[in-house]
Amino acid sequence: MWGGLCFKHVRDIFDMDVSILPNGIYLLEIRQVSEKIMKKIIVQHKKLTAMKNTLLVIYVLFSVLSCSSNDENNNNPLIGSWSLVKLESGFSETLNFESGEIIWDFQQNGTLSVLVTGSIANSQIVSSGNHSYSVAGDDVIIDNQRFDFHFENSLLIISDSPEADGFRAEFVKNQ
Repeated sequence: MWGGLCFKHVRDIFDMDVSILPNGIYLLEIRQVSEKIMKKIIVQHKKLTAMKNTLLVIYVLFSVLSCSSNDENNNNPLIGSWSLVKLESGFSETLNFESGEIIWDFQQNGTLSVLVTGSIANSQIVSSGNHSYSVAGDDVIIDNQRFDFHFENSLLIISDSPEADGFRAEFVKNQ
């Protein structure tokens, strides 16, 4: 029996001979398949092909829509290297810097690398080294301290209540 279908029924469907060899192996000789059965086989093949194509389309769409493991980092406008060019610090005088003198490099893995090549002494900005950061709406959190950020033209502005003697830092994107 083949899944409930005995050789007698198979012989009725197909024009075939069934022989049993001395070692117990069945030898099937199929001469002709009826037209009705052939149409069923073709219809089943078309259905399977259509189902395979549908599954392929679903797989491709799923792959495209889920290819990013962390969409927040991909949409993070801070990612990249920025040079501090201006620092306004409450009632103190405004400090201007050359591009490349103080570099903040926001990386996709949540690390902010700061490189200070000039000599500045201001406790309100982050010191040289690696720091953790994350973005929450219009805020950037650096080493667990929350700062506002936004963009004005091509400048990145990071501030901490400048109206209440906090600071306002302006950065340009490095090429």
